[in-house]
Amino acid sequence: MRIKYIYYSFGLVIFLIIIRLFTFCFHCIDKSINNSDYYKKYINYNRPKIFDRNGIILASNLKVNSLYINPKLINDVNDTAKAINDIFPDISLEYLLHKLKKDNDFAWIKRKISPEEAKKIAISGIPGIFFADEYQRIYPMNELFSHIIGYVDIDNNGLSGFERYIDKNNITDNEIKLSLDTRIQSILREEIQIAIKDNRAIGGSGMIVSAENNEVIAAVNLPDFNPHYPSAKQNTFNQLTMGRYEFGSIFKLFTVLMALDSKKIDIKDTFDISKNIVIDRNIIRDMSKRNNKNADINDIFRLSSNIGIAQIALRIGLDIQREYLKKLKFFDRLPIEIPEQTSTSISSETRNINVAAMGYGYGISTSLAHITQAEFIALNGYYKPLTIVLGKNATIIPEQILERKQTSEELRLLLRNVVLNGTGKKALVSGYDVGGKTGSAEKIINGKYSKKSNIVSFLGAFPISKPKYMIAIMIDEPLKDEATSRTITSSRVVGPIIKNTITRIISVLNMVSEK
Repeated sequence: MRIKYIYYSFGLVIFLIIIRLFTFCFHCIDKSINNSDYYKKYINYNRPKIFDRNGIILASNLKVNSLYINPKLINDVNDTAKAINDIFPDISLEYLLHKLKKDNDFAWIKRKISPEEAKKIAISGIPGIFFADEYQRIYPMNELFSHIIGYVDIDNNGLSGFERYIDKNNITDNEIKLSLDTRIQSILREEIQIAIKDNRAIGGSGMIVSAENNEVIAAVNLPDFNPHYPSAKQNTFNQLTMGRYEFGSIFKLFTVLMALDSKKIDIKDTFDISKNIVIDRNIIRDMSKRNNKNADINDIFRLSSNIGIAQIALRIGLDIQREYLKKLKFFDRLPIEIPEQTSTSISSETRNINVAAMGYGYGISTSLAHITQAEFIALNGYYKPLTIVLGKNATIIPEQILERKQTSEELRLLLRNVVLNGTGKKALVSGYDVGGKTGSAEKIINGKYSKKSNIVSFLGAFPISKPKYMIAIMIDEPLKDEATSRTITSSRVVGPIIKNTITRIISVLNMVSEK
């Protein structure tokens, strides 16, 4: 009987110990997880999934383990730190000891660990260490949309691009569908990559946008980066919306727009472009000598004559020039859902030379996204906001901008002739009436224009008779061909990109030939 009583007594004691251990551990876990302000702030933060217009996933969430510890449950700080360091050699002993000696019940050890690391911890038997479920943001397309979608930090806070826009606007949708097309994005990126390599340029960017509703179909900025591993050493700068440049001759489109729409010129008016002109002691010349003393607007635009455009700009005058810059939304913040943006800068000088130079794209610095938005107005006569959200503009009432309906019609004819008979011939695609304007400009380096550092660009649309898509591409600092020493021009550098890109995407977009 004594043995039986002893047996029952030991059993009761063991049972009580088990209950006590269970309640103790439950108390510790409950205290660690549920009462930790830091943990409650970040755990299970599930961001919305992002899709392209065809349902291809661009950003999603993956459930992963994170590792934390309750220092109050640690008996031997040194042994525990050594055990953790054996599994995570990248975490220093000094850091671990600092964490384990804290007088609290919660401390992160490592966030978002791999399954292999989680397995090692699980079988290690280290006391006081726990797993937490978190969500890791994943980008299946890696670099493809890096500047547009952006990236998040370790706590899933959006740091750039559309991810940052989500947080700034407190968007709580479970899913978001963008207007971007992964197929078109891939093609545009490949073609810009080829141009950068062939011309030994430092970078390039481009956009393809619906000319019907101003939705962005593709937006590329190179060099790009992997959003899973953003680093200060990588190029996270978005040239499309943040880069501010003087684009040169593509701005002539807007000067002609101003002149036609304000009725300061007629499409049949002529100007003498056979000789250089002097304005405020500054000589304005063309790249090639012209003999045309009666060049009409079509000739001036087709030949991209600085002399002709300068005369048109002077006829417009400073006040109308500034008025139309405002109408074309150059001074407005971009409506696109990307927080990283620049503003348009214009020269404060009001002399005639400044008015003339701005006519052909000097003295006004802006982004490629601003240029593309202004092209939408030029082609249609009205404004809708530039957007990357699918269907956002469907219910927006267009804002009429241009005074004359004929202005857009005349501009489309001018753009077509540039590709047929002017500086944009290399962008010609058989069977499709592509229209556009080439542009080249010297970059400002250390406050001075540099003849060795150029921006070359192309602004176009297709089919130009009834535009469905706009395309804008810029190549940053292409170098001369060492073998031929040919001049760096938009026609030579960007023209072929436009042709190749359009040729490749027309089948993807199921566009029927105009012939």
